[in-house]
Amino acid sequence: IIGVSTTTGGLAHLFYHYFGIYGKIPSWIFAPISMYFLERATTSVFPNPKVVKTLKWVSIIKYFLVLAAWLAICFSLDLDDPANEKKPFLPLAVNSAIGAISCTAVLTTWYAKKLDKAFMWFTYGTLIVFPSIFFIIIRINPHRWFNGEDLGHILMMSTYIMSYIGIKKVNLHLA
Repeated sequence: IIGVSTTTGGLAHLFYHYFGIYGKIPSWIFAPISMYFLERATTSVFPNPKVVKTLKWVSIIKYFLVLAAWLAICFSLDLDDPANEKKPFLPLAVNSAIGAISCTAVLTTWYAKKLDKAFMWFTYGTLIVFPSIFFIIIRINPHRWFNGEDLGHILMMSTYIMSYIGIKKVNLHLA
């Protein structure tokens, strides 16, 4: 799901001059779904089943709140107005930041101390992607043809690589 979200987001940026903001909608739909599954995957390893059940419900509720906020913004704004272009992305960015910090930074660091050191690969990936918030939201553009969104997506790809390494290295038989 994360790969589909990233791929559709990349295509939306590539073909922005053809599809405009509407080309970003598929990526925006997949982003909270992928964050939900990321949260479920990281919380499923937690050793206390009651905590896992609670975290599952927190993820479900958060998903629907983000979806409701995103839909409210999309239906209440004129998406053709360039001033509104980033507004639908805001609840998705906040959701991703909350999920990344709580699950792939805090939980995986704890897992690395308690379960398997290989979980630190997920923490490293989160630390790599964190600066992309500043490039994308504050619009720091290193170059005219390589803007902050481009750099942010390269950092995201680096995070996915780190996560892949973590998945390969973590001992799945932790019990």
